[in-house]
Amino acid sequence: MSPATISTRSSGTLQLGKPVSSGGQAELFMVRGEKRVAKIYHGLPPTQTNIQRDRLSTMMKLGPPSNAFVWPLDIIERPSLGYVMEYVDGYKPLGVLANTEFLNRVDLRTRLRICYRLVDAFEKLHQKTGYAYCDLSGNNILCDIRNGDIRIIDNDNLWVEGVVGPSGVSGTYRCMAPEIESGAIRQPNVETDLHSLAVLIFITLLFHHPLIGDKVHDDSLLEQRALGSEALYIYHPKNRQNAYTKYQEYGGVSISMLPPSLAALFGDAFVTGLHNPRLRVRETNWKRELTNRLDTLVRCPNAACIGRQTYLPTPPAPEVTCNWCRTKIRNVHMIKLSNPSTGQFQRLKVVYDGDVLSAHHCKLNQTYNFSSESCYARVEHDPAHGLTLRNISSESLTYYQPGDPTPRPFPPDKRVRLQVGYRVLFGGNGLQADVLG
Repeated sequence: MSPATISTRSSGTLQLGKPVSSGGQAELFMVRGEKRVAKIYHGLPPTQTNIQRDRLSTMMKLGPPSNAFVWPLDIIERPSLGYVMEYVDGYKPLGVLANTEFLNRVDLRTRLRICYRLVDAFEKLHQKTGYAYCDLSGNNILCDIRNGDIRIIDNDNLWVEGVVGPSGVSGTYRCMAPEIESGAIRQPNVETDLHSLAVLIFITLLFHHPLIGDKVHDDSLLEQRALGSEALYIYHPKNRQNAYTKYQEYGGVSISMLPPSLAALFGDAFVTGLHNPRLRVRETNWKRELTNRLDTLVRCPNAACIGRQTYLPTPPAPEVTCNWCRTKIRNVHMIKLSNPSTGQFQRLKVVYDGDVLSAHHCKLNQTYNFSSESCYARVEHDPAHGLTLRNISSESLTYYQPGDPTPRPFPPDKRVRLQVGYRVLFGGNGLQADVLG
C-alpha cells in the first residue's frame, strides 16, 4: 500500500494530500479532494492501540455532544490506526488571543462569547456523555475571531471510567490541574477539566496566568511548584506571596478590570477550588455569569479603544467610564427583563443602535443564543424619537406607554420607543421589558 493511501473502516481507500502537522503522537494530512483531515498515530504500543481503537469506536457510536466538537468521522485501519475528521479552516487557536497582535483584533464581546461557547460545549461533554477531555489547552480550541464561534479538536483522548481505557495523556503544561502537575493523581478527570476551563477563561479575558506571580516570572525554576503542589492564586485575598503586579513588564491587565461577580468566580476557581477539586466552579455558574456580562457590555465610542466595550459598573449607572481607555460614556440605555406573572427579575440588558433581543431575552427558560435566527426584536435609532425597538418576530406583541394602563398592539415589523416608562410584553411565555433609560 502506498504511504499516500489509507484504508478506512467505512469510506474504503482514501488518498492523502499535503501534511498539516506532526507531533509526538500522530501526523495529520489533508484527505485529497475533500475538506477532511486524517490523523494517523505512530509509535503506539499494541496495548494502547487497542484501547485507542475502542475509544474511537465508542465515540463514533455516541456521536458528538455538540457541534463544537470536531468528532471522528471514520476510523483508519491501515497503514496504522487513526481517524478522519472535518478540516477547520480560518480559525485561530485560543492560546494566541492573549498575544499582543490579537489584543485589539478580538474585542471584549467576542472574547466573552468564546468563553461562553467553551463552557457550554464542556457542560454538554461532561453531563451528556460523562467524558473527561483530559488535555484541555489553548492549542485545541479553535476560534473564529469575527463572531466568537469555537471548534474543539483533538478529541481522541477522552475518558470515561468503566467505558474506555485511561487516556494516554495527562494534560498540557500550564493548563493542568495542580493535582496532575504535582503527580498526586495520574489520570485527568472532569474535575481537572474544570480547572483547565477556568485557566483558559482567565487568560482569554485578562491575558496572563492565574498562578504565575512576579517571583515566578522572575525565576522560571519556581514555575513547576507554582503550578502544582504550591499553587497559589495571584489575587489571593489573604496570601500575597505569589502576587502579580508587573503588568508593564510581563503583560496582562489587573482583575480590577472585571465586575465583582466575575472576579468572585475566579476566586472560587483558584482559591476555594484550587486544591479542593470537588469545589471547582461548574459550567452552569460560568454560563450564568458570562451571560450577564454579555448582556451588560457598554460600547466605547473611542475608535482606538483596545476592548471596544466595557463592563457596566455595579451598581448600574447611565454614565460609565471605560475600563480600557477611561473614556466617559454617557446616556447608557438599559432595559429590565422580568417575569410578568411574578415580577421576578431575570436580567438587565444594555441596548444600543443595531442591538438585537434574542429568545433568551424575550422568553422564559430559553438558553442563551447568539444566532440571528433566534432574534425577536432589533434596536434602531430614529432621528425624531431616539432609540426604538422593532418587532422582527412573527408574533404580535404588546406594549404600554408611560403612565397608561391600556395595552397596545405591537405587531411584526412595527416599532415602539425605548424611552423611560415604556413597557413591552413579549407574547406567550414572554418576559416583560421595562425601559430604564
